[in-house]
Amino acid sequence: MKEEGIGTIVYVSRAVKDISESDLNSLFESTELNNQDLEITGILLYSDKTFLQVLEGEYPIISSLYETIAEDERHYNIIKLVDTEKGNRIFEKYKTGFSIITDKDDMTNLKLLIQQALDKKEHKEVAEKLNYFIA
Repeated sequence: MKEEGIGTIVYVSRAVKDISESDLNSLFESTELNNQDLEITGILLYSDKTFLQVLEGEYPIISSLYETIAEDERHYNIIKLVDTEKGNRIFEKYKTGFSIITDKDDMTNLKLLIQQALDKKEHKEVAEKLNYFIA
């Protein structure tokens, strides 16, 4: 079911340096707190200096948040894979904090979302990075 005004932004990026477990936990906690107030759902994954984030929520809010994230100096080579203003929440039970996806349907949805982005010619160079998350 589509929610009015719900959008989705998916991006990948590279961490500037290796991130300690403590720093990751701090990042995930602050992300979860901030996004809960804004009613943003989604996931934030990290592996081998690569971030993958799915942001879901009112489009103007997630669009503004993405612009802030893109300016963060802790990562670079930010590539937006999905940017849609109309859709539905796939990860509504995730509050965009540290996510361990254990539900088979949620993993399938993540793989489909990423595969749709990779089907676009301009994102072929990203495919190898995303194997960490969808293999």
